[in-house]
Amino acid sequence: MSDENLACRAPGGRDGAGDCSSKADHAPTSEERTRIEAKRKELGFSSWEEIELEDNDTVWEVSDAIGSDGAEYEIRLDPNTLQEKSCVRD
Repeated sequence: MSDENLACRAPGGRDGAGDCSSKADHAPTSEERTRIEAKRKELGFSSWEEIELEDNDTVWEVSDAIGSDGAEYEIRLDPNTLQEKSCVRD
């Protein structure tokens, strides 16, 4: 975790009473990964390259997900509901 992310989690930072205007992308926790993997399978994708929380925590991005047609896609999911926001073929 970067120093910037540590500052955001400190009292008065993003997770405290204050605000942190930027936050680096980060990988999911094991619990988040389990939920995202289940959703990915539900949507018909068999594998992926990377999962990151992006855009100031507004979207989970699943990169290079392999669809049932064998093509690669970039999937963007709502971080709270895991509702699909977009799915673009690479």
